Amino acid sequence: MMNAKLHDICTRIARLEADRKAIADEISEIKKAAKEDGYDTALIGKTVRLINMKPGKRQAALEQHELFDTYLAAAGLLPEFEPTSQHDPVTGEVNETPASFAHGDAGQEGGDSSQFAPPSELSEVAA
Repeated sequence: MMNAKLHDICTRIARLEADRKAIADEISEIKKAAKEDGYDTALIGKTVRLINMKPGKRQAALEQHELFDTYLAAAGLLPEFEPTSQHDPVTGEVNETPASFAHGDAGQEGGDSSQFAPPSELSEVAA
């Protein structure tokens, strides 16, 4: 005796698993092509994770990256780096927010902040 509802659930899950594998294969192909073009795929992955973050979390992550650059410069590892904001070296607190962060455009001068909206928010931005 077959339970139609259970069969439907299992069939839908199997189809989605196949879709997930197809998407993963496509992502792998894109990364392979990017690597062949000389791009660093690990940095591409980090960039994609930033793009998919909610704006507030993305801003905090970008500020953390800038703070790290400030530390590297202070250690003499980035001699020509000039931070766009000042950080308290003990607390890491931002003393001045760069204009690009204040506008929520993820550091792109004159950029459209919807360009980096997470996929779940893209439909809201387009509407």
